[in-house]
Amino acid sequence: MTLTTLNRVLVPGALALSLVACATGAPTADEVAVAPLVADENASPTVDPAGGDAVVADVALAADLERLAVWLNARHAEDLPDAEQLATLHDAEAALLAYEADADHMMDRTRALSLLRFAPGPDARARLEAVAGDAAAHPAARAAAVDGLAGATPDDALRDLVGPLVTHDDARVSAAAERTLAAWSAGAPNGDQAP
Repeated sequence: MTLTTLNRVLVPGALALSLVACATGAPTADEVAVAPLVADENASPTVDPAGGDAVVADVALAADLERLAVWLNARHAEDLPDAEQLATLHDAEAALLAYEADADHMMDRTRALSLLRFAPGPDARARLEAVAGDAAAHPAARAAAVDGLAGATPDDALRDLVGPLVTHDDARVSAAAERTLAAWSAGAPNGDQAP
C-alpha cells in the first residue's frame, strides 16, 4: 500500500493529513474527502489464508501509516517516536517498512530505517541488512540502516557487516557503525544509544 493509497483509505484522518500537507505537499483535506473509500486499488474483499479479512489488515496498516506520517514529520529528531509510542501501532515493523519503501524524501526514509531498531522483526532485519550492505546506497540511508541494526540481536553475520563500516569514508556511516557496535557491547535494548 502506498502513501497515496493511504489518502484514499482514511477519510476520517483528513484533518491530520491536511496538517501534514502544509509541510509535505500531500493532498488537502478536500482532495482526501472526495477520494473513493477503498483499501487499495488492487485489493479485493476476500479472506486471506490466515482467516482474517485482508481489507481490515490494509485499513490497520493505513491507520499506522497515517500516525507515522505525523510522527516522522517532527521538526526535531528528539521529537521522533520512541519504542513506547511505536508499540501503540498495530504493526510497527510493517508500517515502518511500508513508509520507508514509499518515502519520497531522504529524511523520511532515514527516519523510518533508523526507527526500525524498535521493531526488530525478520523483515526489518532483512531490509536493514540490505541497505547497510549496499555500497551503492546513499550514505545517509546506509547510516540510518546501521543505526536501525542496533535493535537487532547481534550475531556473527551482523558483526561482519557492521564492523568494517567503522572505517567507512563517510563520517555518517562510520559514526553509525560505532554507535551500533557500542549498543551491542553494552547490551542496550533496541539500540538505545542510536540517535
